[in-house]
Amino acid sequence: MKHICIVCSMILLSWPLTGQESKFAGEIFRYRNSVQLEAFGPGGYYSLNYERTLVNLPRLKTSFQTGGAYYPPSTGVITLLFPVRINQLYSFGRHHLESGIGAIFTFSDTDNGATPLRNYDYELFFTGSLGYRYQKPEGRWMFKVLFTPVLEYEQNKEIIPTGGLSLGYNF
Repeated sequence: MKHICIVCSMILLSWPLTGQESKFAGEIFRYRNSVQLEAFGPGGYYSLNYERTLVNLPRLKTSFQTGGAYYPPSTGVITLLFPVRINQLYSFGRHHLESGIGAIFTFSDTDNGATPLRNYDYELFFTGSLGYRYQKPEGRWMFKVLFTPVLEYEQNKEIIPTGGLSLGYNF
């Protein structure tokens, strides 16, 4: 019985090393940095983001993404948004399933114009992401479509369903 267990263990451990390469096998990214313009994601109407691939394996990739968006106080929208996210990519050639989790740091100027003192408001939101990314492993351009719900927990404790489109340049 002991010999059967050893033989089965050796077969199971060597199985991924044998056989032909799958047509869906991933490749590592040639360029690990990316600048992206995202519309309607966790940065509101738009955000400019930087992403760095930290783990770059053929089928599995992990990246860190941060960015920012500015809206003038006259728009009535939060003045500054800084989304930060950790993303996990599951690669199938040039097609990738992307999921992530992160936070959005916000800063608002709540000056009402009646007093010479300015009031500032800070908030923290949590966000996730799930979607599709198109990026060739050796390519310079990428495109993604994501579902990015935002959790607002300090006041209303609600989930705001949002989604985003992103176009990026890899370097």
